[in-house]
Amino acid sequence: MKPVASLSLLLVLSACGGPAEGPVAPAKPVDVPADTQEATPSPAPTQTASAAPTAEAQAPKVEVPPPPKTFLLAEHKLPLSIDLPEGAKIEASNSRDGLGGVTVDAPKISLRVAKANAKLSSIAAAKKTLQSLKYKPVTKFKKEESDLLVFERGEGDLGFLLLVKQGGGTYACQSLGGEASESALDPALAACRTLKKAP
Repeated sequence: MKPVASLSLLLVLSACGGPAEGPVAPAKPVDVPADTQEATPSPAPTQTASAAPTAEAQAPKVEVPPPPKTFLLAEHKLPLSIDLPEGAKIEASNSRDGLGGVTVDAPKISLRVAKANAKLSSIAAAKKTLQSLKYKPVTKFKKEESDLLVFERGEGDLGFLLLVKQGGGTYACQSLGGEASESALDPALAACRTLKKAP
């Protein structure tokens, strides 16, 4: 070894405390203020098709019903229109009370619309009439409003009668099929509330 190189090596070893005679303790980390530390970028998360399903796969598909269609009732001698689902069937009523009018059949909707007579001219008169019916008289009134009666004709047989005033006349809109709950009456009641004077 050359003298200059060996002298440099000795100087370096003496500055470091000489050759290590045992295990060297790990150096203590130096405290660095947080604002001077450089952030170590975290690795980007990896995604797999099975671990992260798309939003389309998570959201259930909901069928949106088509908008209701306005039906004119003039051919059945009622100067009214009513909004019903596309494809609703409207026929002349063959009821025994002689009121005439129409029956409506559509998904979740079964009702009758007729010009009210004296027996249905008000809610008070309608209550007496419904309780005195020979066939399926009303046994209990579940709701009474200024224009609406929700009634029960027996266990699990609910119906309603809505009085609609249009064009100077009063019309009765009544559910036909017995329903098990008040919420099941909602589609037919909503249709009745669209009754208006025909254009």
